[in-house]
Amino acid sequence: WSESLRMTLRKNISWFMPLAAPLSFLVAATTNPETPLLTQTIGILAFTILMLAVILLLWRILHYDGPLKTYFADRNQAGWLSYLHFIWFPIVLGIPAILVFTSILGYHYTAVYLEHQIQITVWYLFGLLIARNLILRWLFVTERRLRYENVLRRREELRIARAKGEVGHVGEDEGSSIVVEIPEVDYHSLSDQSQRLIHAGFLFGMIIGSWAIWNSLLPTLSIINGIELPFYATRTIEGISKTVPVTLADVIVGSFVLFSSFIAAKNLPGILEIAILQRLPMDSGARYAVTTLSQYMIAAIGVFVTFSTLGLEWSSIQWLIAALSVGLGFGLQEIVANFISGIILLFERPIRVGDVVTIDNTTGVVSRIHIRATIITNYDKQELIVPNKEFITGRLINWTLTSTMNRIIINVGVAYGSDVAKAIQLLGAIAAENEYVLEDPKPLISFESFGDNALGLVMRCCLPNLDNRLAAITALHVAINEKFA
Repeated sequence: WSESLRMTLRKNISWFMPLAAPLSFLVAATTNPETPLLTQTIGILAFTILMLAVILLLWRILHYDGPLKTYFADRNQAGWLSYLHFIWFPIVLGIPAILVFTSILGYHYTAVYLEHQIQITVWYLFGLLIARNLILRWLFVTERRLRYENVLRRREELRIARAKGEVGHVGEDEGSSIVVEIPEVDYHSLSDQSQRLIHAGFLFGMIIGSWAIWNSLLPTLSIINGIELPFYATRTIEGISKTVPVTLADVIVGSFVLFSSFIAAKNLPGILEIAILQRLPMDSGARYAVTTLSQYMIAAIGVFVTFSTLGLEWSSIQWLIAALSVGLGFGLQEIVANFISGIILLFERPIRVGDVVTIDNTTGVVSRIHIRATIITNYDKQELIVPNKEFITGRLINWTLTSTMNRIIINVGVAYGSDVAKAIQLLGAIAAENEYVLEDPKPLISFESFGDNALGLVMRCCLPNLDNRLAAITALHVAINEKFA
């Protein structure tokens, strides 16, 4: 908050609190209906002065040119509060005024009780607002720290690459190199997801808390408990199973639980990624699996709680399950098979997000694992959508499942009558001079065949990863051509 806003609030609170404290004590001490008339009159007078002080405080803080309006306008956060000021501002000032007239007209106890409920509501919303802002602040600091660590990590990787002399090859091989694109954390989307989840939680908490505070006071809020729908559910009441009608309140609560659970499932990855998963020694594929399974679990729990709220038990929906089973057996078996296969992929993890795989003669990087299908991005930036069932029942090559080490094979032909031993020695020297080829395991050069026009030699070399596979093949081809020219 700005200095001017803090000074204005401190100035107004400094005169309000010394006045409100003794008046609140007098109101509380004289609220009992059995107190003498003179004592009740003192309580009414104290209550009136207290409410007038509240009206003055609210006017000085919330009027159109007040400190709060100016503060939010300077930060471009006024929004609908500014546009609707002419509506909500009179209502806020009118509530304590109505309580004053209610007390003067002889309903002092009712006015005090309403003021007490309003006070509880205001303090509850204020605490909820503070909790929301603290969580948002914590997420902001955590996100900024993760961004800083990510920048430091990339800078260190670049420094190591420069020390090894690899930076110069990046531009040369950019179009032909195979790069394992481990997806980076999108902090902007995580922040948006986290903020949506926190704002939704704040809204749900405000609705639930307000309902709990005012439910006992306003009987109209309890009417929905008596509205019975033409549906029946089996519930256990005092240990006895009874068939009771489903009420409108059950439907509202069930819908609320289902809606909130799906919102939580949709926006959960942001909270998990920033708060927990980034602190654990897990790669991006494992983090993606955890967040996806958490989404499925939250959605399943929401559906289960909704069914329980509506009183739906297995005995009452088994006919529906049987009918669905028949339908699944005919028309939806492939969809169900792909869904189950997707869950198996996330648990067993034969492929992970970021793995390089080859399936149906297509090689690419696993970019997403969805409920029904997995998306593979090849090196032409084309996205191949593969049903999850293919990864469970079919055959595929995972180049990076347990190790990123891979081997390349280069066939070399030399003319008949050539010195084969000298050719093998030259090929070994070429492999030893290449910066991408590993020394352990050693490159293997063998005399494989007698061709129609040449003697067949084969060079087998191991590379540490797939990052420079095509670059290594090209460099070896160029060196062989120069040596054998």
